[in-house]
Amino acid sequence: MKLRLKRNIGALALLLLVAAGMALPQQRRVVTIVPTEPRIGQPMYIVYDPAASEATLKHPLNVTLILNGYARPSVRGKLSSQKVFDMKLSGGKWVKRFVFSDSLRPYFTLYFMERPGVVDDNKGKLWDILLNGEDDKPLPDAHLAKYFALQDLNPPDLDRRQIDELQAEMSMYPDNFRGRYVQSVHELKTSNHPEALKLDLRRKADYLLGRYPDDIGALVYCSNVYRILGDTAAAQQAEGLILSTFGETPDAEILRFSTAFTMRDAEQRAYKLRELLKAYPNSDLADRAHDSVIAIYTLKGDTASISATNAEWQTSKASAATSIIRPVNLEDLVKTVHERPKIDAPDFSFDLTDSSGTVYRRDYIGKILVLQFWANGCPPCNDLFPQLQKTVESYGTNANVGFLVVNSAGPTDSMQSVAKFLSEKHYTFKSAIDRNSATSRLGVVAVPTTIVLDSKGRLAFRRSGNYGADDYKKTIDAVVDVLSKEQ
Repeated sequence: MKLRLKRNIGALALLLLVAAGMALPQQRRVVTIVPTEPRIGQPMYIVYDPAASEATLKHPLNVTLILNGYARPSVRGKLSSQKVFDMKLSGGKWVKRFVFSDSLRPYFTLYFMERPGVVDDNKGKLWDILLNGEDDKPLPDAHLAKYFALQDLNPPDLDRRQIDELQAEMSMYPDNFRGRYVQSVHELKTSNHPEALKLDLRRKADYLLGRYPDDIGALVYCSNVYRILGDTAAAQQAEGLILSTFGETPDAEILRFSTAFTMRDAEQRAYKLRELLKAYPNSDLADRAHDSVIAIYTLKGDTASISATNAEWQTSKASAATSIIRPVNLEDLVKTVHERPKIDAPDFSFDLTDSSGTVYRRDYIGKILVLQFWANGCPPCNDLFPQLQKTVESYGTNANVGFLVVNSAGPTDSMQSVAKFLSEKHYTFKSAIDRNSATSRLGVVAVPTTIVLDSKGRLAFRRSGNYGADDYKKTIDAVVDVLSKEQ
């Protein structure tokens, strides 16, 4: 009954949406985004109205939405992607429904196409979406992503608008290390004393690398600054920490591709890029990697390797499209947990959903802590919960291991809604909600993500994505076993 009611309300909202403005055609907008300031995890509608006076596509037989997503600044540069979606005709308007479920791309530009060469791009200015967080502020890095998007648009007032985006980001998030990096690059471009500024950047990077080796944003800052300064060895030190401590994050993915692109030996470069295409077939860098490999083999006249590369990539993409479950290799896992450097986790605090108070990192010193991050509206998270419940129950009498299941999205997930959801599903594990952006400090950019801290509060294990049948318990058991022996 509740589900039917929600559907009816949703249908009514959409009906009102597409009907809006029909009585006053002179006020009709070409593009309507509802809600006007969408939040991550929240359903939203993009509506194109061909009857609006400013619309370019007047009587389209079909409309395709072109969505460009801009990621936050990462190691060795920026990252963007383009997605294409068919829109549905409803009440004379073209509609597409979305739910943005992760914070990796907090800024989007969009335009519309009827067929190649027939587009409505708002006279070259495009339309845009800035995703908000729970506090109705733009997500961290959203204005930075827009800063880079402006480079692609190249408006006449580019410099002024980029400065506006930087100021907006740093006023809301003054401790954003990625923002500091972008700010430094911008200052270098306009400085009358670049050498003095470079010395200051060196001092800042050296300090941050020593002070915040467990902060992914600080490591990205240091890596990029060192490369600006031409210090490859120092940059590689920061990048090594990214790979060893944050190996499952998009930053590490980008770093792996970037490193492969710069390999001098063409044969080795092709081999490494092929491996990455199999591991990350849908990466925003996959197309570039594929083109690079094909170019290398074309120069050699190696048609067999070209065919093999194409077949491997298509197989990997098909596999990724049908399953988000990544198999667990316990032997490799044990080796990684044992050999990886252990770095203190950043301080965090989470509010317990049973309203009993707040928990802190220091509360778990002396025991191994399993942090499981999730969000409402995340099907892989829901699939994982039965395994998670079973695993938590198996450690019921083990005082040396703690579990904390953290709702990391926040925007649509109030304390009450999270508690109600877990109660209705009869999950009894200890749960909390992140209200202090601790999730991002821990390097979590997508859910589900599993992080394990050792008994000294150090980062020991991290994994993003879902698990196969019973793999979750096997994974946690293996990690706990290694860490218990190291105490």
